[in-house]
Amino acid sequence: MLLELIKRILNRKTLLIGFILVFITGFSLAVIGTLPPDENVPVRIEFSTYSQYTAELNSFFNRTEQNKLIENYTVRGYAIVPKTAAPPEGYPVIIWMHGFAVSAEMQMNYPRLFAKCGFLSIAISQPGHGCSGGYWDMGIQALLGVYSTVEWLVNESPYRTSIDKNRIAVSGHSMGGIVTTRSGIFDNWTNPNTSNPVGTGGLIRSYCAIYCWDDLYSMADTLINDFLGLQDVWNHPAILRLMESWRWLSNHDPSTIEEETRLRSVSNFITGQNIPNYCLITGSGDELTTVKAQCHIMANSTINASGIIEVPWNVIYNQVNGSSNHTWNYGDISAGNARRFVLVPGIGHIQEAFDQTIMQNAVLWLNESMNCTNINTNVPSDINLFYLVKLSGWFLMLIGALGCILPTFSYFSKSKLKVESPRPKIAPNLQIDRQKLLLYSSIPIAVIALSSLIGMQSLTHFWIFDLMIPKFLVSALLLLPIILILVILEMKRYHYTPEDIGLTRSIKNNLKSILLPVLAILICVLIFDVVSWFLQLPFLLPRPFDSGIYIDFFMLFGILLLQNFCFELLFRGLYQTKIEQYGARQLTQWTIIFRSGLFSGIVIGSGFGLNLLISIGGLFANSPFFIILLFGGIIFLFFVIGIVSAFIYQRTRNILSSTFFNALLMALFISGKLFLTYA
Repeated sequence: MLLELIKRILNRKTLLIGFILVFITGFSLAVIGTLPPDENVPVRIEFSTYSQYTAELNSFFNRTEQNKLIENYTVRGYAIVPKTAAPPEGYPVIIWMHGFAVSAEMQMNYPRLFAKCGFLSIAISQPGHGCSGGYWDMGIQALLGVYSTVEWLVNESPYRTSIDKNRIAVSGHSMGGIVTTRSGIFDNWTNPNTSNPVGTGGLIRSYCAIYCWDDLYSMADTLINDFLGLQDVWNHPAILRLMESWRWLSNHDPSTIEEETRLRSVSNFITGQNIPNYCLITGSGDELTTVKAQCHIMANSTINASGIIEVPWNVIYNQVNGSSNHTWNYGDISAGNARRFVLVPGIGHIQEAFDQTIMQNAVLWLNESMNCTNINTNVPSDINLFYLVKLSGWFLMLIGALGCILPTFSYFSKSKLKVESPRPKIAPNLQIDRQKLLLYSSIPIAVIALSSLIGMQSLTHFWIFDLMIPKFLVSALLLLPIILILVILEMKRYHYTPEDIGLTRSIKNNLKSILLPVLAILICVLIFDVVSWFLQLPFLLPRPFDSGIYIDFFMLFGILLLQNFCFELLFRGLYQTKIEQYGARQLTQWTIIFRSGLFSGIVIGSGFGLNLLISIGGLFANSPFFIILLFGGIIFLFFVIGIVSAFIYQRTRNILSSTFFNALLMALFISGKLFLTYA
């Protein structure tokens, strides 16, 4: 009785209505969070980086064609003007930088707070993130964005007449905190190769970093040792193999890792001479650093002209742990050499992005260090309310839009799914024995796993997917001829026609089968994208908006198309067709879909799990739990993909339909920049 009720309720109509209601609810929350009555709406900004900074950074950091030459790119972000009247000298300015793998839209709570307090706020998407161009190179190219933002603000922006050019500060969290610190170190550093400043020459007066690594080389070594129990991780064979193909190290020379990480570090550059007023705020529970490491940064920031550390790290450590306000102060703001370290008890890395105490300390420092007037330094406890409402609304919009895709496709296919009707018997002598299942599973598992042994440099710039896309291509090229031979043999044995296994010969039917799922995806995704654009939220379009990413997108889409065609031909064309026609048992179509998706998920997931195990399994030698977690996650992902593929195939009887559906949706998620980066 209950099962019948569920079947009656869960149909395409109720699902479509339900997900539309989820989308509308999310939209309403996002609107409320976007338009608080006491704040101005952020305004989109866009400008190109400046060649003088590009040249200086390339020269100073020895960037070349072989070692990732820095090029000009388009910076995109937002400006928020306070509702309060500007002081006579103009608004003080804060340039805010988000953390890794998000975007300006995802961390707007800090710039919104700063504008509410009276600062003119600029929030930029870092290179390779959000809508900004460029690529992520772990902290060198990001300096170009910071210095160019200052140049644009002072000389070209529509705000240049309403800002105080003597009160410009930079702040950021996580990766943004690292870039904040490093931009301060090099802003007035004389490039020995050109005798020019590397940065703006001192236009930035104050810096506030919320978290910062000290030394990238040792930090990564320590973190991986803590998580995986490995020593000297940078010289681990698995890491060296990765570096030979990953675009992050574009010269593909693992011997340069130590130098490349040194150039991206902080402790070996920062002194009391090269960074003006500087504040570091960190949670004591931050998982990506230690209090000791943060104290080392601050100790090095007191190095005098003779190269002597004036305040040892242990003195700072005892001060922040022993004082009631967990704060260490040093230097003189008016002299431009002030230092402040604030340790917030019990706060982890993610919490730093929302914590009211951290936000309060940031506002106090920025106000004091720039000696501002007309700034409201009070940060209420509910400061993140509208921001969290907006993000919650965005998440519901995303769930609603994605949830509408399959019901929309179901309506387009003009065929209602009959859950109780078994497929007709076509081949009475058909058998699916253990040998057949072993054949169907062992071939893709073996080929996918062995493709890890073929060395191939990354093809695109989609960060972690750079490591996987060549494996997708190699495994597909190896699988395709094998599966085609298998298909021909099976067709001869069971007297199949191409139509029986989803290979329709009609051009019209093929175009229709491709168009239906593509339209279902594009309609739902474009509605989500348009609404997200107007509400200043992340969206599912290939980003950043540079020509290079669209070349990468179509390359990615083509590789995924080839790979998914191999899988669909085997698991839908042969396996799903067999269990639909299997005369020995009467299975409902939903059962067939589940079995087909489960089988393909286990097989493909196991193949890629073994692939990763062969590639980087040595990293998990002391942590078997991570191997289990990795395998389970990959299998579950491909199980979900398999269920969707089986449903699409059941509705169209055409493997091109499920192939294009999977490839397009996967390509949009990889390139859409909801969270990942362009590296």
